[in-house]
Amino acid sequence: MPTIYGLIREMERAAKRAAREQAYEEKKRAKAEAFEVARTAVEQYQYLLSAITTLHKDCCNSIDWSYLSQKEPPKEIPKNNHFEVIAREKKQEYHPSFFVKLFQRTEKQLSDLENEIQQAIEKDNQIHDEQVLDYENRLLRWESDKNLASRIIKGETEAYGEVLSSQLTIKENPFIGERIDFHFSDENPPIFELLVHPIDEIIPTFILKLLINGGLSKREMPKSTRYLLYKEYVCSGVIRLSREVFALLPFETITINAKCNQLNGMTGFMEEVIILSVFIPKGTLDSINLQLIEPSIAIDNFSHNMEFKKLSGFNSVSQITPTILRNKNNPQQLNA
Repeated sequence: MPTIYGLIREMERAAKRAAREQAYEEKKRAKAEAFEVARTAVEQYQYLLSAITTLHKDCCNSIDWSYLSQKEPPKEIPKNNHFEVIAREKKQEYHPSFFVKLFQRTEKQLSDLENEIQQAIEKDNQIHDEQVLDYENRLLRWESDKNLASRIIKGETEAYGEVLSSQLTIKENPFIGERIDFHFSDENPPIFELLVHPIDEIIPTFILKLLINGGLSKREMPKSTRYLLYKEYVCSGVIRLSREVFALLPFETITINAKCNQLNGMTGFMEEVIILSVFIPKGTLDSINLQLIEPSIAIDNFSHNMEFKKLSGFNSVSQITPTILRNKNNPQQLNA
């Protein structure tokens, strides 16, 4: 028979086992929570780097202005008395039963059938009213699209602006930049200006990695890696903008200036300067497999002005001009 002392010792051992198990479970739970926090942080980090360097892979839907200008107007839907016909057939096929006649309920049932006909007429009218409203809305859209298509084909710059202001999906992407401007003239290709985010607002200063043991590694990102990522981001944004412009408007060539706020060492003020100016023909862009390119390398497919150094990044450049284009396309002219 166990003694009181033995029972107390057994209770103490049980309490210690329970405490050890609780401490183990708490440590295990804390480790799992820390791993989840580390995994989420690394996923968000990798998503950011992917998002800012693959901007060029997405694009808005293209618009066929020639098709819209020739598209036939929508057809008005004739009124359909579908439910009224069913209700009237039901009344015509009505034959009162023996008991209905016996209890003199024929008139009541005929009255109910007549009410059903009136309700069916109202339902048909309601459906037709909705169809008329839908037709009027489609007709208005058709007239608006046809008018806008006509203006686009004629080359009205105001129409260009309307389309760009309403249809550019690139503006909805928080990574792309701070502002998009555009300028049109009869002498030169359309010019688009993309104000990109400064490097300190878009490129991390550190590298995050998930360790084998579940821990989180955070170390400083080398300057060269950071500037190269920024170059990828800028070039990717420029290519994305060019894709959307060509999808929305019937241009064959455009010029895009990527601009950034940089400190002017002479004045001490921040200024918007061009860091990349690219002349992009639609045919060249269409010939590239945009899903597999590296943006900073693919930009060499186009005539461009860019001054970039691995350890200092972008310097300001001038906008590419027709004269510069001629010189780049015909290098021998430089010696003329």
